[in-house]
Amino acid sequence: SEDKEDKKRRNNGDSTLFVTRAESGGFGDGITNNGLTREISEDVETVLLDCDGVIWHGDALVPGAKKAVDYLRETLQKRVFFVTNNATKTREYYQWKFSELGMEVDVNHIYTAAFASASYLSAIGFNNTHGSTTTKDGSSSSNKKIYVVGEQGLVRELEECDVGDIVGGVYEAVSCTSSDWEEMHEWTGGDAENDHDDDSRVDAVVVGQDTSFTFAKLAYASYLIQKGAKFIATNPDAGDRLGKEKLLMPGAGPIVKAIETASGRAPDVICGKPGKYMFDAIMSHSHGDPQRTMVIGDRMDTDVKFGKDNGARYSVLVLTGANKMKDVEENEDESKQPSFVVGSLAEACGIPFDPNEPTQRVGERANMAKNYPVGDGTVHDLWASGDDDMDDDDDDYDDDDFIPAT
Repeated sequence: SEDKEDKKRRNNGDSTLFVTRAESGGFGDGITNNGLTREISEDVETVLLDCDGVIWHGDALVPGAKKAVDYLRETLQKRVFFVTNNATKTREYYQWKFSELGMEVDVNHIYTAAFASASYLSAIGFNNTHGSTTTKDGSSSSNKKIYVVGEQGLVRELEECDVGDIVGGVYEAVSCTSSDWEEMHEWTGGDAENDHDDDSRVDAVVVGQDTSFTFAKLAYASYLIQKGAKFIATNPDAGDRLGKEKLLMPGAGPIVKAIETASGRAPDVICGKPGKYMFDAIMSHSHGDPQRTMVIGDRMDTDVKFGKDNGARYSVLVLTGANKMKDVEENEDESKQPSFVVGSLAEACGIPFDPNEPTQRVGERANMAKNYPVGDGTVHDLWASGDDDMDDDDDDYDDDDFIPAT
């Protein structure tokens, strides 16, 4: 029979191996446990870390998380990428948030579902210097047109990567009557056979979480997709459990499903976790090997599946976030079954920490929102093509290194 050490180090991926939990107070009670130190040290070069539920809860650090990130990057010299399915915020915002929490992170080591969506569009030829089309009046246009169902963070990433013009669509309209539906025929260029020659044609619909989602947006997005626009989903997350009752607040997934049902078409690609595109992009950027990669997250349906579906060596579930041990025990889907279950990121790294350490938080919320758009629902002014209100020259996004060869 296997001894305890052999069981802990079993890595065939066919079953979950429980290492430790944080219920007894982490290492605060003198517990000694090496966590996954051997696996990380010997088998892993690249670590993909989820953020919310692993490194922080909202604006507050998870106990031991900063120490664990420092240990991975500085002591073990691992390549660490921070990977989030939140498509409502920009990478600039996350860089600022890390800094507020005491961690300096290169923006090119941050992957969001919003940036992955922009990167994907660039990879398939959506950029403002790629080719040209001829409009009905004979003029030449090189810009693709994109309709966005989402927040400011998604819009800004698309604009920063210069993948095309963001069209206004229905702006703040709420309803869509049968007459409105018929008028969309004119908005989108008239007869279908002539649409490819018309400057009004929308080439892609990008869908993420949208706290201002309306029937009008559902109708317009589904109409464009039925007319031939590419259907790009940022991520499939059902939502987050918030508030005292921990009830599920809808995320991007329900909106994606609504548009899929209305249009009769599944998304052409899911750019965030657990999709293949984001994983391949990170591997390309880091020159990484999936079999030398560990994914650590708090969700089985996105983080664990992200690793398992894409061939990562280890997919690790931490119990500081969405899923608990009960979820693991009840799971029957092998693609969602973690290689290891650990109490926290610090325990995965096998480092001592104080579970009652003072909570470090980000700065004043109003200042944060002012400097880094986080998606407050007021997005209509950004949706008009050519609006430069959100442009700044402080940082130019260079996404060339993030786009895997196609």
